[in-house]
Amino acid sequence: MNGNELEEVSVMSFYRKALHVLIKYKFMVGGLLAVLVLLSTIVYSRTLQNSAGTGGTSVVVAPASSVTPAVPSAEPTPAEPLVSTAPTVRIETQKPTPDPLFSLAACPPDMKWYPATEEASGFTPAEPPSRSPIKGIQQISAGHMFDGAGYGMEFGSSYALAGDGTVYRWGIFGWGEGRRPDAFPKKVEGLPEGDPVIQLEGRFALVDSGGVIDMNAERGPEKIAGLSGVKSIAQADDVSVFTIDSDGVIKLYSMYGQEGKPAVKRVEASFRAVSVTASPYIMLAVDSKGMLWVGQSTLSSVPNADSAPLELPDGGKVARMEATMSYEEAAYILSDKGSWYTMNGSGALKPTVLPQGTTQVAATSRLTAALDKDGYVWVWGKDLGAYDQFGVKPAITETPQRHPALNNVAALTAGSDHLLALTADGRVLTIGSNMYGQLGRQPIFADDLLAIGTWKGVDALFPTYGRAYALKAGDVWTLQDGTVAKPVLLGEKAKKVIMALGHFSVLLEDGRLMVANPDETEPCKLLQTPAPITDVSVALNGVLMALSDGSVFHVEGSISGLGNSVELRFDPKPKGKVIEVSGDPIPFVRTDQGELYFKERTQDGAPLMRLVSFEVPVEMWSPMHYVFFDGIGYIGKALDVNGQVYEVELKLQRDGTNDNETASVQVKKTGRSAIRLTGGVEIGQDGRIRDLNGSFKVEARLPAGVRLRSSASMYHYPIEGRTFFQHLFVAEDDTVYWLGALPYRNSLLTPGEVVLP
Repeated sequence: MNGNELEEVSVMSFYRKALHVLIKYKFMVGGLLAVLVLLSTIVYSRTLQNSAGTGGTSVVVAPASSVTPAVPSAEPTPAEPLVSTAPTVRIETQKPTPDPLFSLAACPPDMKWYPATEEASGFTPAEPPSRSPIKGIQQISAGHMFDGAGYGMEFGSSYALAGDGTVYRWGIFGWGEGRRPDAFPKKVEGLPEGDPVIQLEGRFALVDSGGVIDMNAERGPEKIAGLSGVKSIAQADDVSVFTIDSDGVIKLYSMYGQEGKPAVKRVEASFRAVSVTASPYIMLAVDSKGMLWVGQSTLSSVPNADSAPLELPDGGKVARMEATMSYEEAAYILSDKGSWYTMNGSGALKPTVLPQGTTQVAATSRLTAALDKDGYVWVWGKDLGAYDQFGVKPAITETPQRHPALNNVAALTAGSDHLLALTADGRVLTIGSNMYGQLGRQPIFADDLLAIGTWKGVDALFPTYGRAYALKAGDVWTLQDGTVAKPVLLGEKAKKVIMALGHFSVLLEDGRLMVANPDETEPCKLLQTPAPITDVSVALNGVLMALSDGSVFHVEGSISGLGNSVELRFDPKPKGKVIEVSGDPIPFVRTDQGELYFKERTQDGAPLMRLVSFEVPVEMWSPMHYVFFDGIGYIGKALDVNGQVYEVELKLQRDGTNDNETASVQVKKTGRSAIRLTGGVEIGQDGRIRDLNGSFKVEARLPAGVRLRSSASMYHYPIEGRTFFQHLFVAEDDTVYWLGALPYRNSLLTPGEVVLP
């Protein structure tokens, strides 16, 4: 007996009991009988409704065996109710859920990323210019900079003191509008004459008179007030430094002290220090008896506010101590009995085993290096990436190994993401990240058009954060570090590459979109669409795509799964067919009739596209991608059919909800003419290349007689970190040019010499 039958039996049993009570007490049942009949009718109707079920299909209710089912006539007549008419019961069949318009399916098994092939790429890198190594260096230091916000910025700065008193620096030193890192050493101008530098600690320099100089002060090197008679210094972070004066008193200077202003304060301690070392995570000092004292630094989690003594487990005195840029191994301490210890950022001490004869240890956030008494360097690390800059596995593992290219070394120092080694003959070797030019051996920015090589038959380049993708006869290649070309996808007739849906995606000529897995050793997926895709762009939380049937959709999600999809609505309706889409920061759409639309707002759950007002049809729309907007700003340029250039400014009104965001655009006719746009760059008939609106001004010119086959741009204006742009040009003679920031390189794990510009 099912649940519905049980419910019906229970109700009928109650009915019989109630009738028995009424008869027993001889109530007047005339009126109540009618009520009971009505109740029974309602119950029967409810029973029928329940028997219809709640599933997605109709349920046929079989009659009980003791009841002869009525056979309806061709024209049934309604039954007359005994008392009143029961409510009509409508049994509806629930429609099955329709298949989603967009879904992900597995790529065919024969479709492989990065195929092993002997096919030559056809790319020949340009010969790099010859540069001289820096020589005569006696001391090195690295700035204690790090990405505290976690945006993946590998900040870095480097310093070197030569025997003649010259101080060099390279990397990043300021964050002002238009400031760029220095990729090669430059002499620090403005240091006090007749008062030589005797110690370097990042941006801070101790001079012979006992003063401390901030070499990166806004107006040039500047002596820090309140610090005099200093005997040694130890950098905490990039804007703070500990000092020891002749009385053994420790002081801390910070550019952002009380009330955010520069301040010097005394570190409360019950001892007199003879040496100090520090990082953002910890401060260690040694007194005249060799006792170790542990104190807090600028970002310390050491529990004691005041410095506290700590005995070494072997009972020895401190022979050497090194603070590092690794929180897990914030410091290394050597006992005069030969034991090494490591300490984390919370001050917890434990013994450790280092290569025999280790005299010094330095560590980045991911790489540790130990220098032995014979000048060899042992390295180990983790999370260094699967490949180095040449696409091969690095020779650095999680266990110490002697690095074959680091020998005859006299000293080590490290930033958060790079390592410097000073050789016994005064040269400087570097490994690690060069995101901000901190390695001092490779360019990171091209002020003028730079030919980086020739690529026979290449059709287009697509810059991305970390590498560039290339199309050549429908095949996809990647250009890493501007020097190494590797096949990505062969034989599939690709037409476009975008960074979207979790990694990168490739649009094929047949309208399919292939989505790469972030783990590129894993199979890709194909986006299933109701019609072939004609153009696609990265968009908020997904992609914006135009389909061959004329529709345009915004699809959210990633390779791990798709979310909502919504079709764009146009008011007024386009006269032409959509041929181009761009989705970041808001959707823009161009038609083959020269119409340009933008998303004004969301209406009834769908993006509402409005027409941008132009006097004549638009032939080219050139947005600036990967731009961080505060709600208003220059968004791109348009080129009309007469070759006139327009600047387009976007204004966003936000209340924290995307659906309530409204936008407007302002179009400004510049009066300038061009034959091509790429990002914000205008390319004139005379070969002139310029963009005067960005943080970095562009003024360049194509070589005489050079005609372009394609061009592409990328802009990166993050909330925090390096602001940069890249412009790529492919000439008809197969020359590849770069302008602006050169491609960010993977960590350079093969040591190289620091060279002069």
